Amino acid sequence: MTVQLQWSDVVRKVLEQYPPEYFGNIDNEVHAQLKNFVFEPKNGKYNPLVVEQLLWDVGNRLDRCVTYRREANELVIALVKAEMDYETYQKTRLIEDELLHLQVRQAQSELERDGFANAVSAFQAGTTAGEKLADGFKRQAEGFAKSSDVTADAEKRRGELIEERRRLIDELTDRLHLRLRGSGSAHNYADRWKRVVTLLRQDVAIAYEKALCAQSTLVNLLGIAGLTFLPAPWPAEQNETNGKIGFLDRFVLWTRAALDLLDAKTQREMSFDLVIPFVSQLTPLPGDAALFKREEFASILAKDRVFNFNLPKGPGTSILDKFVSLRLQGVGLSFSHRFTAENSDSEASYQIIERRNREAPKYLVGTAWIEPPKLQVADVPFYAPKIAVGRMLNFEGPGSPSMVPCFGSSPRGSWRIELGQSLVQSNDSKGDVDHVDWGVADTGRLWDIKLHLSLVGEPA
Repeated sequence: MTVQLQWSDVVRKVLEQYPPEYFGNIDNEVHAQLKNFVFEPKNGKYNPLVVEQLLWDVGNRLDRCVTYRREANELVIALVKAEMDYETYQKTRLIEDELLHLQVRQAQSELERDGFANAVSAFQAGTTAGEKLADGFKRQAEGFAKSSDVTADAEKRRGELIEERRRLIDELTDRLHLRLRGSGSAHNYADRWKRVVTLLRQDVAIAYEKALCAQSTLVNLLGIAGLTFLPAPWPAEQNETNGKIGFLDRFVLWTRAALDLLDAKTQREMSFDLVIPFVSQLTPLPGDAALFKREEFASILAKDRVFNFNLPKGPGTSILDKFVSLRLQGVGLSFSHRFTAENSDSEASYQIIERRNREAPKYLVGTAWIEPPKLQVADVPFYAPKIAVGRMLNFEGPGSPSMVPCFGSSPRGSWRIELGQSLVQSNDSKGDVDHVDWGVADTGRLWDIKLHLSLVGEPA
């Protein structure tokens, strides 16, 4: 009775020939990579504020992981097929040899040849009256004998070629089988599998950490409802109790759901710009106070050039209260050189002021460092990186300031802006300008600074 092996038994028999670190279950490889990972928001290496970038990278890496898994499974199939082909060849080669040799008629041809040779001798010895008939049989037997000689030689050579062919096939088959374990060989499916799984484990680890980082922002900052938290990884043995699905597939489904919910939210959002002057009022409406008084502004410029402030509450910034999940997209700086003389109506003062305004630079080159407010995500403060602005345009001139990307930070909270020395160096070397009675402290190049904000949020 023939015992039929199941495919799983065949695969197990083949894979048992290799060390245990090869050809493991992909779900178990993923679990082994992630099971000891502990997400610490305070010490995370990724910024949760750039949630869109995080999720898109997670999706791309998981796409690669699925491709790696398919390639790894195909390598297992190729290896099992190669090993089974070799084993089948080893077990059937003797049978095939015997079948081929049975087709060789060398022995039969030799018997026919001997029989015809004997017939020729018998016909030659005949002395009866039917000599003519005997002579015909003799000639016929001679022809059969010659034919049998040729056939016997051919069959002998055929048997020799069968043996030679078998020897060559044995040699080539053994060499090909050795390549299955040859270092660097394209047929070394075990090493190729190991390399593919190493890439898979690296990508799934990075994707998992980024997903946990983005998850806090999605739920706690953006307030996206309907998104379940990403579960802890589980081994292949627990797939049955986890919806008959492996963790990698569950991870893919979670990421797709998160991207879909984020996309739906961003489609409800709108972008707008807001300009916050330092000295001037944002609007002339009552209740709109400037960030800094003129004397305070000049004093800071003369000392450390560091401005610390919160955005004021008032009509000019009331638009910020009309949005939820409000966050920065970009920041920029500009300056104003529009001077006025508060206590002088003389024509000379007016002409000096006009000349000063005409000679105002179109831009200032230097470095300003902007630190946006920190943001609380699940009770963990996150600080956006410092933003460097290397050029400030004159707000009164043509063009608009260059906006530096600043994804995710909130506009509400403590701002810190430090101006480089070159941005505030005095440009008052025109002689008579220094003697104008401005009525306030002279601020050199800078009469006012404006903070430009690019914002996005969902209308409340």
